[in-house]
Amino acid sequence: MMKKNRGTNTPKPPPRPSEKSETCARPRMRVSVERLVECCRRSNGIISAVAMMLGVDWHTADKYIKNCPEAQDAFQSARESILDVAESKLIQIVNNSQHPRNFEAIQFLLSTVAKKRGYTTKVEQEHSGIKAPPALNIVIEK
Repeated sequence: MMKKNRGTNTPKPPPRPSEKSETCARPRMRVSVERLVECCRRSNGIISAVAMMLGVDWHTADKYIKNCPEAQDAFQSARESILDVAESKLIQIVNNSQHPRNFEAIQFLLSTVAKKRGYTTKVEQEHSGIKAPPALNIVIEK
C-alpha cells in the first residue's frame, strides 16, 4: 500500500527492510534474532514469558516466534526441556510407593504414556439399536 506524502500527490514507497538487519519476520519487527532466541530459551516454552521479556503482548510474541525459524527451534527446545522435568517428577512419584499420590500418578502415566499397551480411561458404551430412555417416576410423600 502506497502512502502519500503530506502536501503532495506523489505516493511514498513503503519502507524497505535494511539488508544489514538481523531481524526475523517482517521488517517492522524491532527485536533482534539473538534477543528473541534468548528469550525463547529462558521462557520454559511459555509465550507469555517471552512476551514479558520482550515488552510486547502475547499475540506479538507469538507472531515473532512463528515467523522466525531460529526462535521456533529455541522455543520448542525450551518446551521439551520443561516437559522432561515434569515427566521426571512424575516418575519420582511413581517410584515412591509411600507418596500419597502414587496411585494417581501410576494411573495417569499408564493412561497417557501406555495407551499403545491398552491402558486407557476411555469409557466404552455398547449401543444396540434405538431405545427410549427409561421412564423417570418421581414420588413425593407427605
